[in-house]
Amino acid sequence: MGRTMPNSLRTLLALIAFGLVVPAFPGASLIPGGDRIVATAYAQARPAPPRLNDSRRERIRSGERLIYAEVGEMNRAEAIGLIDVPLADVIEILRDYPNYVHWYPSQRSAELLSIDGLRATARGELGMPFPFPNRHYTVEVNGRPIQHEGRNAVEVTWQYVEGSGNLREMHGFWFLQEWEEDVNKTLARYVLYVDLGTWLPDGVIRWGQRRMLPGIFDGIESWHRQRG
Repeated sequence: MGRTMPNSLRTLLALIAFGLVVPAFPGASLIPGGDRIVATAYAQARPAPPRLNDSRRERIRSGERLIYAEVGEMNRAEAIGLIDVPLADVIEILRDYPNYVHWYPSQRSAELLSIDGLRATARGELGMPFPFPNRHYTVEVNGRPIQHEGRNAVEVTWQYVEGSGNLREMHGFWFLQEWEEDVNKTLARYVLYVDLGTWLPDGVIRWGQRRMLPGIFDGIESWHRQRG
């Protein structure tokens, strides 16, 4: 049977994933030949819907979360799947920054500095295992409601504020859309680029991305149930 993951490693992987990380989803798999976006430090990721052929559509319909991970100068991670929560509630959870401490592992603090509709600035601190110092950051978040293929959707981007903490760079996006077969579910694509500003073994990063990233979606579902 599987071994229990040490808390220090869970913390490290939570920072790598920078999402709503909870224990790994057992049905996760790596997307072979997933979309490759060449990124350098301070490049902006552009929101885009997931590319779903019949095979991938059937896999996510069955509850599978698709993962694509790339390790390099700028680590890239991607998760695609269904969230069993209506789109409006997903957005509400993502905007509720102070409560990140309740569902985001090793989140030492979370503070909303400003908010105006789907635009916000937030500050936080993530715990790190010894000997790494905790990671501090401020991010600027922007959201935009759109229509995609005749359904409601929202694009959310975030960008690390340079010099606001001890990350080197971080940016990414959510693409969230009402699921075509059930408006009480949300089709989600999460893409993250991050440079932690410290060295970590490539194998640890890859393992963390592929095993932990699917938990992003589980975290939203879990917090939604807890809130009632």
